[in-house]
Amino acid sequence: MLSPWLAERGFRATSYQGVEVLLSPMASVPAGDFLMGRVPGRDLPDPKGREAQHLVYTAAYTIGQFPVTVAEFSCFVRAGGAAPANHGHSADWVSQLRQPDRPVVRVTWDDATAYAKWIAVLTSQSWRLPTEAEWEKAARWDQQLGSARVYPWGDHYDRTRANTRRGGPLATTAVGTYPAGVSPCGAYDMAGNVFEWTSSSYFPYPYNSTDGSESAYQGPPAAFSLYRIRRGGAWDSSERYARCAHRNFDVPFLNSDSQGFRLVCDTLIEK
Repeated sequence: MLSPWLAERGFRATSYQGVEVLLSPMASVPAGDFLMGRVPGRDLPDPKGREAQHLVYTAAYTIGQFPVTVAEFSCFVRAGGAAPANHGHSADWVSQLRQPDRPVVRVTWDDATAYAKWIAVLTSQSWRLPTEAEWEKAARWDQQLGSARVYPWGDHYDRTRANTRRGGPLATTAVGTYPAGVSPCGAYDMAGNVFEWTSSSYFPYPYNSTDGSESAYQGPPAAFSLYRIRRGGAWDSSERYARCAHRNFDVPFLNSDSQGFRLVCDTLIEK
């Protein structure tokens, strides 16, 4: 059942082949170049050189305006998908179901990709995790000005615009709770609330979608492919981690109370 909160934010309940699905409203990101990486002179220092700015081209795509919610993920679970792992943490699946408007958490990279594959097959549309370039472009690139922001809303941190450790409730919040933090393309919660998985392995910059960073997970001993990039910071993160350029990475089997995801779609078809 679609809650009033999600309905007000443009979520839609529908069905495919008799299976209930909740669909997030989407933000369109046009094709073109953008400057990926930290903004010299405006962003925080990058002593390890992990965020060096460079030009990247992306094809057009749409991205979820919000991270995937518990309500959306519960459709997958009811259809036979695996629920997020319960290891006795505060955000076990039963507890999460009591807060359907919040981002689903404790999802591994495999959980996120399984959900994307499920909804892609069900809808015959190209749902998937975003690459880290697509995620970052949606989070910060101002198409009209041709410039990148440090945070989705601008260059200066504002604790009233994101659910982070400084100023937040120290827990996840319902998606869209911080409308003043919206990105230039119209995506919410891209700073704070939950870290978001991307499809990309951790490879050194410059980003190149053909260098193996977007290949299937290989595991050890391929050192780079062991880690997947996650972006955006979370409710328990400092503003440093909530910067759009920050590259966080972890093993794909990580699940935590601050780990979620959002999806992109290349061929969105309205139903």
